[in-house]
Amino acid sequence: TWPDDESYLDFLRRTRELAASTGCKVIASINAHTEEGWEQQCDLVNRSGADGVEINLGCPVTGGIRPETGEFFPRPQGYYPEIVEHWAGTCARRLRVPASVKLPGHSLDPVSSARAIQGSGCQGIQYADTRVVPDPALVIDLDTAQPAVFPGTGRVGGIPSASWFLPFIMGRVAQFRGEGIAIDISGCGGVQ
Repeated sequence: TWPDDESYLDFLRRTRELAASTGCKVIASINAHTEEGWEQQCDLVNRSGADGVEINLGCPVTGGIRPETGEFFPRPQGYYPEIVEHWAGTCARRLRVPASVKLPGHSLDPVSSARAIQGSGCQGIQYADTRVVPDPALVIDLDTAQPAVFPGTGRVGGIPSASWFLPFIMGRVAQFRGEGIAIDISGCGGVQ
């Protein structure tokens, strides 16, 4: 969480400078709840120099607002395929960098959401969010640029602890492919 957009923009630009000599790509992550908020976040990414962006519809703690009614709902925005379609399309039309959409693992109809993303102009899907993933794939301490200790675990590294993680995620990826989803799919917890 950033105190304001300019702080995040500065972070992305500094990260881009640090990564320039390594060949690493910088992927921004955005989340909003309103048309204005999504447009503002997309414009920030376009100004940042990031190589790509994760459209975060999977964050389990934020809830969402229905674009057509303004009604708040206490689930991740990616829970509902029609909201995925709306926000993925809104962002894809506005962004000038490749975009992927992070979906929650606990959504109403993941295949319909994946179809909506594929039709939106976005280049990929990140499945599933960190609510399904018991630990992030890798936590990096930004001050030391070293792998950090997972909060509350005392462990360093990036191996999810639950044995169900891989079969669950890979099963969904296989389902997406079987249903004709041809865009890139990442079976991970998204940008951390």
